Amino acid sequence: MKKLQVDQKMEAMVRQAEQLVQRQDANNKSTESSKPEQLPQLSKSEDQAKEGMDSCNRTRRTSAIDEGCADGAGAGSTEVC
Repeated sequence: MKKLQVDQKMEAMVRQAEQLVQRQDANNKSTESSKPEQLPQLSKSEDQAKEGMDSCNRTRRTSAIDEGCADGAGAGSTEVC
């Protein structure tokens, strides 16, 4: 049962990370095609992407701790608990 819960958490985290990558790619394209005076307007989107990645990292660390990994290495991690 616990393995199923861990697998579901990992799948959700992977989906979230994929969405963040897509958002960051879109931000990068917007930045490349924008005029310098338009760049400050793009910072809000960049900040949202950063917060999303920070949230993903916090979730990963919390999940790893829940699994008993003292160093924060969780399921699906290449690190060893």
